[in-house]
This record gives sequence, structure tokens and C-alpha cells, in this order.
Amino acid sequence: MSARVLIVDDDEMARSVLHKKLGECGYDVVEAIDGRQAVQLLREDTIDLVITDILMPEKDGLEIIMFLRKEQPEVKIIAITGAAPASYLDSARSLGASRTFRKPFKLEDLAAAVEDLLSA
Repeated sequence: MSARVLIVDDDEMARSVLHKKLGECGYDVVEAIDGRQAVQLLREDTIDLVITDILMPEKDGLEIIMFLRKEQPEVKIIAITGAAPASYLDSARSLGASRTFRKPFKLEDLAAAVEDLLSA
């Protein structure tokens, strides 16, 4: 059974590109448009890894990381951002993100990080 990956980003194009790449890598991918929808999916489904943007409406990526570390500490987390200051990535790491990426990044690098985290 393939690992289930949740992509959380309010940017539809970003979600689409990540979904396509991770689907090609053999992962079962689901999407959420914001943190509120992500938390709902996380409560209803088994997710192995979450890729979350940091700056989003409703619940932001940092809130998702805090939720996961409290409720589902086994879930791996990758935090991404294009607009947030570097301090937000530092906060994501200190809250429990396994890896962080600043947009733009190479899809191959993100896919390698996903594979590395899920095989650990």
C-alpha cells in the first residue's frame, strides 16, 4: 500500500504541481486548500506525511504543525513557503517540521525529502 501524502496550500497551482509529481512517484495524494480543511482530513483519514504551506488563511501552516505534534506525532511534516520570512521556517522546524523548503524549489529535491522521510 502506498504512503498517503496530504498537500496543504491555498495556491491551487502549487497543489496541482506537487500532486502530479508525488503521484508520479507512487504516493496516494490528497489536497486541502487551508489549515481548517487539513485538520478535518487529518481527523478523518490516515495520513503518513503532510506538506504544508506556512502562510494561509484560516489556520496557517504553523498551526497545522502544532496540531500534528499534539494529536498525531508520528506524521512526518514538510513546511514550505514563498512569502514568509526565514524566521517562519525556523519556527516550523522548532515546532516539529521534519524538513523545510523555500519556494521556488526543485520538485526532485522535495520528492527526495518525501521518500527519505517515509523510508525512515
